[in-house]
Amino acid sequence: MENPKPNNLYGPGEQLLAERVVKSERHAAWRCANPEKAKENSRAWNKAHPAEAKAYNRSWNKKHRKERNKRRRAWHAINPEKTREYNHKRMYNLSADTYRTMLQDQNNSCASCGESKKLQIDHDHETGQVRGLLCGDCNVAAGRLKDSSKLAHKLIKYLRTFE
Repeated sequence: MENPKPNNLYGPGEQLLAERVVKSERHAAWRCANPEKAKENSRAWNKAHPAEAKAYNRSWNKKHRKERNKRRRAWHAINPEKTREYNHKRMYNLSADTYRTMLQDQNNSCASCGESKKLQIDHDHETGQVRGLLCGDCNVAAGRLKDSSKLAHKLIKYLRTFE
């Protein structure tokens, strides 16, 4: 009776797996030794194969969601200023320099009441245009008045009747 396994230690599938592991280890070592070239190669592959790259990224992100979120929260806790600047740019198209200029022009205080509290960006919800920096109370009041000067005047008239 003939021995089904060849004299080497691995069967055909096992040998391929072992070769793949060795190749993978060599590839990982090369990537560590050549990070810029590896990044360039990765970007080129992603650009040439967008559908495969997108599917891989979705799969990887789904599999590693908890650790990604944990890392992301830690980064945001360490970098609150960068997070704020990013959000201002993303939400209001407001650069960090423009925000600082607005803050200086308003003497680090609310454009409405003049209080030196934590300021929020006031913007027109229809156009997205940034109007100024308001404290939380004034920003909420403007929102409740639906950004209407007519409603504000009516409220002022009403309040004056009790003075």
